[in-house]
Amino acid sequence: MKTDLFVSPRQNSRGRLLRWAAWLCFANTFLMMMVGWRYVTVMGFPDEPLARLFLFLASLGHFSMVAMIPFLMLSLLVLLFPNRTTLFIVGVLLTGLLLVILVSDSLVFALYRFHFNGMVWSLIRNGNLGEILPLSTNTFIIAGAIVVGAMLLESGLAWVIWKWTKAITRRGSIVAIAIVTVVVAFQLMYIWADAVHYVPITKIAGLFPGCRPLTARKFLLRHGWIQEVNYSSLKFKPSKTALKYPLVPVVCQPPARPLNVMVIVIDCWRFDMLNGKVTPNLWEFSQHNLRFDHHSAAANTTRFGIFSLFYGLYGTYWHAMLGERRGPVLIHEFDAAHYQFGIFASAALTSPEFDRTVFSEIKDRVALKTPGDNAPQRDQIITREMVNFLDKRQRDQPFFAFVFYDSPHAFAYPKEAPAPFQPAAARVDHLKLNKHHDPVLIRNRFLNAVHYTDSLVVDILKRLEQESLLENTVVMITGDHGEEFNESGQNYWGHNNNFSRYQTRVPLIVHWPGKEPATISHATSHLDVAPALLSLVLNCATDTTNYSLGYSLFDPQPRIPLVAATWDRFAICSPGRIDVMYDVGYTESFDEEYRPISTPIPPRYISIAMEGISRFHARRTSARSSASR
Repeated sequence: MKTDLFVSPRQNSRGRLLRWAAWLCFANTFLMMMVGWRYVTVMGFPDEPLARLFLFLASLGHFSMVAMIPFLMLSLLVLLFPNRTTLFIVGVLLTGLLLVILVSDSLVFALYRFHFNGMVWSLIRNGNLGEILPLSTNTFIIAGAIVVGAMLLESGLAWVIWKWTKAITRRGSIVAIAIVTVVVAFQLMYIWADAVHYVPITKIAGLFPGCRPLTARKFLLRHGWIQEVNYSSLKFKPSKTALKYPLVPVVCQPPARPLNVMVIVIDCWRFDMLNGKVTPNLWEFSQHNLRFDHHSAAANTTRFGIFSLFYGLYGTYWHAMLGERRGPVLIHEFDAAHYQFGIFASAALTSPEFDRTVFSEIKDRVALKTPGDNAPQRDQIITREMVNFLDKRQRDQPFFAFVFYDSPHAFAYPKEAPAPFQPAAARVDHLKLNKHHDPVLIRNRFLNAVHYTDSLVVDILKRLEQESLLENTVVMITGDHGEEFNESGQNYWGHNNNFSRYQTRVPLIVHWPGKEPATISHATSHLDVAPALLSLVLNCATDTTNYSLGYSLFDPQPRIPLVAATWDRFAICSPGRIDVMYDVGYTESFDEEYRPISTPIPPRYISIAMEGISRFHARRTSARSSASR
């Protein structure tokens, strides 16, 4: 007996076809919520009532928005080709495929605590998945059963909904209003939680694939709708975390007279801009200390460069650390060793949210904003503040200092400052930059800004020398990322748009009491800074693999591959190639000049990256990657 689904396909109106598509996708919201429960079991069901409410609203709201993806495609098909049979087949395939992808993502998430991304897709595309995951005959049978089961389920659901829509006419508008209300509610809850630092909710943000709730903290503060949080009252509850960081408690035994530590970061300072002309003072300083000639920021933007520097972790952990307001082991241990902190940054430490990540444990002792009308003026101020800190510090207590300059990022320097690089642009108009634009004028302006910053840093170094502090202070001077001026000819300018050496490699000068001047030729990165400071300054005996993905700066073993990260993608960098993995599930491969290449990435590199990306996420399953570092 034939159903009316396959009879007289043009006898039914577009209205009924649209209702059928809408109800089919709405029904899939609940199927996806059932699959989504696997993400919750991995993280653990929250104890707090508000967090439970948010989890329900976020699950319903997010998956209803995901379900709109096939609905939009089906709606277009209804308008262009309103054939029931075609619509049925396409609808089943789309919703079934989406369900299979979600099930697959939940399995990847349970194993590695990250969602399906370009790295996993690269393994599948190149047929190398079996080298990372154990694939047996039983695995393929289960996979086939999931696909067949999903398609059968969607077929049955599609037929039932088609019969049902014959009598349904107006309930859809009520459901649509309810769903919109849920979406708005869960977004507003997250905006509130982010603004007041309510961690039980904010840590849930990355639980579901593609879920990125809205934030409006600055807007709310500016209009006086919320008050600035009393950070000292915030208490982190380790038992509630989705992170396992560090893997074990870090055990340190600082010496009786521990070394001081000073870290100076120059925004956008690129590896080849440490020389006698651009930075004469820092070049002279490097000649009498340690210069690391192959150092990477493991990032191409400030947020992730500073994150890697202090945490010793890939930038892929940023969102989780921000969601839980987790500070780095580095700051925690120096605080536990009773160091006094002098933290001075030209740009606000609230954007990026270093007040909720890097300095979250000591933010009540940190000036989050520096007054001043522009970057050069603020850079002058933080230089004076750092010198004043050295003068007024408690002499019987060690210190940890951080100075972060911003003038190169702003391409700015005072009119009265020396500007040896000419001709230089009066200003930078990024809209005019293209593949054929001559970079000389703006590059010279940038070099003048770096040159100006060099003249400020030397004031701090002179004060250290005057106070005889160089005898007992580790000084590290580096950049947070590089800056590109179309050197590769691929129309890349600035930073945060590729992972070439022009955007990721930075200088590193280290003054370490007791160590002779030298040029360090082995590759290092910001990931190696925290392990070096913790193990060599605080005598932390805990294996560095328990709190970092780097090695000590002085360990010469190869760092292959190096994982560098930014917002929506990360790169697996290895000799001769850069493989970029996007969160949305595709990959791009380039040579060192950022020319596209087609050779597949070695599976072993993916294995190492997967292990690192997942190592510090808490698990409720024993499944782990067996890859070595």
